[in-house]
Amino acid sequence: MTTSASIARRSGHALTYAVLGWAVAYGGARLAWTVGEAPEFGRFGSDLLGFTGWRSVALCVAAGVLAVALDRVTTWRPALAGFAWTVAGALIAAAAILLPELVGFLLFTVGPYFDPVAFASRLGCVTGAVLLGLATARYQRRTRGDCPDCCRAGRPGSRRSAPARWAGPRTPR
Repeated sequence: MTTSASIARRSGHALTYAVLGWAVAYGGARLAWTVGEAPEFGRFGSDLLGFTGWRSVALCVAAGVLAVALDRVTTWRPALAGFAWTVAGALIAAAAILLPELVGFLLFTVGPYFDPVAFASRLGCVTGAVLLGLATARYQRRTRGDCPDCCRAGRPGSRRSAPARWAGPRTPR
C-alpha cells in the first residue's frame, strides 16, 4: 500500500525531472541558435523579449539548477524561493508576445506577422516558467508546512484548526 507521502515524493521528483528535461531540450535549442544560425523571426527580429542569445541559455541553466535545489533542500529558504520565482517571472516576461498571439488564435486571426517557429519558442519558454512555478510552489508547501489541499500556511507538524463554518461542506436544507 502506498502512502500519500510516498506519492507526493514521487510526484515531486517527476516535476523536477520535467523541469530538467525542459531545461535540456529548450536550453539546447537556445544554445544551438546562439552558437549557430538562428532562424529569421520577421518583424520583431527575435522570438523572445529581453532574453536572447546567451541570456536565454543562462535562464534555462538557472531553471534546471533551481529545480534540483528546490527538490533537495529540506528547509524553508526564502532566498531560494524568491530566486526561483524571479527566474519563472523572467521566463514569462521573455515570452510576453505570446499573449497577443493566443488572443489572435481565439479570434481566428493570426495576423500578417505570425511566425510558427517563434510561436513554438515562446510556448516552450512559458512551459518552462509554468513547470518551474509548480516546482517552487511544491517546495513552499513542503518546507513551510502549507496544506497541500487548501494552501493554508502553518508550521510543519502543528495541528491545523478546523476551517471556518462558512467554508465547510454545504449540507442541503
